[in-house]
Amino acid sequence: MEIPAKPSRNRRRYSEAVGRAIKLLRTEQGVERKELADRAGISYSYLAEIENGNKPPSSSVLVVLAEALGLRPHQIHAAADNLTERREGQTMLLSAQQSSPEVGLGERVSAMRATPASFDRPPDKRRRLLELLDELSDKDLELLIDLAQRLKAR
Repeated sequence: MEIPAKPSRNRRRYSEAVGRAIKLLRTEQGVERKELADRAGISYSYLAEIENGNKPPSSSVLVVLAEALGLRPHQIHAAADNLTERREGQTMLLSAQQSSPEVGLGERVSAMRATPASFDRPPDKRRRLLELLDELSDKDLELLIDLAQRLKAR
C-alpha cells in the first residue's frame, strides 16, 4: 500500500475543524492564545498555525492542549466533529437554496445561526447578533443576507 504524498481533502478539513474547535474552546474559557501556548508548553506561533488550520496538532500536542484547557482530547475531537457536521450541513443547505429558490427566509436565518463561523466568535458577540436577528423585519433580514453575501465575496 502506497502512502499518499499529500493529506486527503477530508483529512485537511478535519484538521482545520480541530483548529477551530481549539480556538472556540479557548475563547469560551476566556483564555488568550499566548496563555494557552504557555500552559501547554508549545510556541505561540505553533498554536496559531494549529488554530488557523495550517498545521494539524500531533497527538502529543493535542493531549497537552486538552489538559491546558481542562479537557480530554476526545472532547476536542467531539467539538471538531460537530463543527465539521455543521459545515457540511450548511453547504448542503446553501446548495439547495441555489437550486431551489423557494427555500424560505426562516431556513436561511437558521442556516446563518448554524454556521461554523459563529462558533469562532466570542459568545457575547454571537449572542448579541442572534438577539438583533430576532428583532429585524423580514425585509431587513433580506438586506442583511445580501450584505453578508457581498462581504463574503470580497
